Amino acid sequence: MYIAFALVLLFIGAEGLVRRSSSLALRAGLSRLMVGLTIVAFGTSSSGMWWAQTASDRRHAQNKFNRVSVVSQGSLDIGA
Repeated sequence: MYIAFALVLLFIGAEGLVRRSSSLALRAGLSRLMVGLTIVAFGTSSSGMWWAQTASDRRHAQNKFNRVSVVSQGSLDIGA
């Protein structure tokens, strides 16, 4: 029951985040293509960044250098 409730909340939150952030970007003058590519880039990089942060928090030394790589790769994907 809790898992289903959490999944519903996750879906609602993600949907709201994507809709509001894309409308804000479109109002700022970005093209639809750039908005879509940024959302896809962040979506594909966020799981790697989460795993790298979790490994770092748990003090897994072998993954600390990987964290820098994943975060920098995510920044390059997003275009920052």
